[in-house]
Parts: sequence; structure tokens; C-alpha cells
Amino acid sequence: MRLHLVLVLSACARAALGSDQPILGALVSGGAVHKMNRTSLEAELALRETDHAPWESDDVLRLRLHEARARLLERRNAHVLHAERVLAELNEHSGATFLSDLPLDAILADDNAVFAAALGGRLLSQLNMQTAAGSLLGVVLCRFAPLGRLPSRARLLPLTSTVAVAAATATLLGLLQAATQGLRQLAGCPSDFGQKLAAVTCRDGVAVWVDSAASEAAEAAAGGGSASGDEPPRLSLWAALRRPATRGAILLPILQLAAGSSMGEEARFEISGDVLFRALLLHGLVSKARLPAPLAAALSSAVFGAMHIWNERSAVQRSIYAAWTFLGGLVFGAAYLGTGGGLALPVLLHFGNNFIVQLVCVRKVAQAALAQRNAFVEARDRVVAGRAAAGPARSRVVGSGGVVAPAKAPRRQAGGADPETVQVY
Repeated sequence: MRLHLVLVLSACARAALGSDQPILGALVSGGAVHKMNRTSLEAELALRETDHAPWESDDVLRLRLHEARARLLERRNAHVLHAERVLAELNEHSGATFLSDLPLDAILADDNAVFAAALGGRLLSQLNMQTAAGSLLGVVLCRFAPLGRLPSRARLLPLTSTVAVAAATATLLGLLQAATQGLRQLAGCPSDFGQKLAAVTCRDGVAVWVDSAASEAAEAAAGGGSASGDEPPRLSLWAALRRPATRGAILLPILQLAAGSSMGEEARFEISGDVLFRALLLHGLVSKARLPAPLAAALSSAVFGAMHIWNERSAVQRSIYAAWTFLGGLVFGAAYLGTGGGLALPVLLHFGNNFIVQLVCVRKVAQAALAQRNAFVEARDRVVAGRAAAGPARSRVVGSGGVVAPAKAPRRQAGGADPETVQVY
């Protein structure tokens, strides 16, 4: 990840300079200076753009080459130190507090895009590694049963068929999700943690999705289609998932998030999700501590819920989220115990729930991004119309993006600033 960020920063710097010339300079291939003849010394000095006089001796040329190498090392060290400082600031500002402290609109802001991209990439990389580790541990626990087998009476639901257990737990999970959403609306504090995750992991796909929807709406309006000029673009999730330009950038991160939360990292543990809370904690409480299944499920679900408290900001949001994860943990525990300690059903339930939730969240993120885009377009159009009404001598439009700037800054009049000096970017 660190090397990836260095390459990204280097590419950005080259783009800013408008040149493909390496920032650190070409790789030095010369050998030991004291072994070089005059021809090699002159070639090395020319490579470093260091002048020398024809009458200077070979030793003088060697000294000049040593000095040129020292200057190159100093420049390279300065670039490396600058890059390390940039990386340190990038990691500092793209930590866990970036999600917990900032609202969704701030995360979507263009000036925070570099921090959102860094955090999203780091989250997905960690989830990929820890999902693999969680899957391996889950296979070992289910195959070799180091904690012992579960007693047949250890069940939360009076069902013996795996199909019946799956249908019952899936229904309970759906009802619980609907009840949680209703409670959040009644309390007036909807959760935006999932939307923030979608914003940092699917940002590129959402941007392409919104631009494509806006372009299609503009083409339909220009062509006299059913969409009018005042009708906002329609964000079709199905169309976005079918479009090659957005499918991978949206669907793949969502799959990684859904799989990671069920088999991998839960933000604070190396291995957790269903592996930690069901296959280890719940299983151990039942098989080793000999606790009754309802009590063991309640304890493991309480820990599961407590680990999710800090995903939200306000006390009410945290309480609702903790209650949801506690009850959800009971459902996952019932699926685990109802299948005799099998991880397949609770993992599929957890994965399916998170996958659907993230699909909904990414659409809400796209709607928020589209609202920001529409607000900018409306402000730009108003300024362009106002400038055009004031006359062409007073304003000009720069670039294809419609960025408006005054052609010539007027003098400040007595009594305050001229309102036409305001620039809109």
C-alpha cells in the first residue's frame, strides 16, 4: 500500500509538472570514480550537467563528479523526505476519525478526495487479507473442531431441518432490518456509517455513475425525449451495475465489504465477524463453559453489539446500532447453532444482509453526489446568465467546465466591494 501511494503521488507530481521527466533523476550507472578514465569522467559530468574546463586534470574532474553526486543525493533526499511527509499527513487525515467525525457531504467534497481514496484503498486491502485469514481459520474450526462438538440440544430455534432454520433466520433478519430502519426514522437519526463506507470505497464508480446519468439526461432533454430540462437525472442502480465503466468500481468494493464484515475484519480485530463471535466465542461458551445456548448466544451477541458502538456518532445512533447488532448477533447465533456449528449459513446471512445494505448505501451516496453536482450546475448557470445579461465586456467563461471569472478585476468602489468581483469555481 505504501509503494502504491508513492507511485500515485509521483504520477500526480509528474502530471502537475506537465513533463515525463523523473523527479529523482535518471538512475546512475557509473562505477567507482577513482577507476574512471578521462572519457568516462567527462561523460558522467555531462550527464549531470556539470561544466569543466579542458585543461583541468583528471583528479579535478573526479572532485567535480563527487560534488555533483553529493548534490544529486541531497536533491533526492529532499524529494524522499517530502514524499514521506506527504504520506504521513495522508495517513493521519485518512484514519478512522475520517469516517466517524466527518459528515457524508464532507467526505464527498472534492478537496477531501485524496484522503477518502487513501482510506478506501487501505480498508479494502486490509479486508482482503483478513478475509482470507478468517476463511482459513473458519475451515480449521469447522473441519477439526478443536473446541469440541456442540451438543444436539444446543439450539435457539425449535427446528431441526437446515432449510427451516435458514428460512426462519432469514425472515427474522429481514424483519429486524425493517424494524431498525423504522426506529431510526422515528428517532430522526438515520445511520450514515454504511454510506460513508460506500463513499470512500466506491468513490470513482459513483463519480462515473453520476456523470453518466447527467449526460444521459442532458442528451434526452436535447433530443426532445421524455425527460425535460428541469427533470433531475435518474440514478438506476441496475443500469450502473450493467455498465462496464461502473460495474467493477461499484460491485467489487461492495462484495469486498460484505465478505470482509462476515469473515474478516470488524474494524478492530484481526479475525472476527462470524468466525470470532460464532465459531470461537459462542461455540466455546457452549462446548467448554457448558453454558445454556440462550445465555451463550446472548453473551456473544452482547460483545458483538458492543464492538459496533463506535461506528456511529451520536448516543442515539450508537444505541440503535448496538441494539441492531445485538439482535442480529442472536439471529446469526441461531443459524450457527441450528446447523450444528456450521459457518456456511450465518456467513451467507451476514454477507447477504451487508451486500443489500451496501447496495442501498451506494445509491444514497450517488444521490448525495448528484445533489452536489446539480447545485454547482445551477449556481454556474445563474452566474453565466447574470454575466451574459451584464454584457460580454464584463465577463468571460473559461474552459469547457463553465468556470466563470471576471475579464478584468474592477476597482473597488467606495463603500464596499464590487459584487461582480466574486469568482465561482
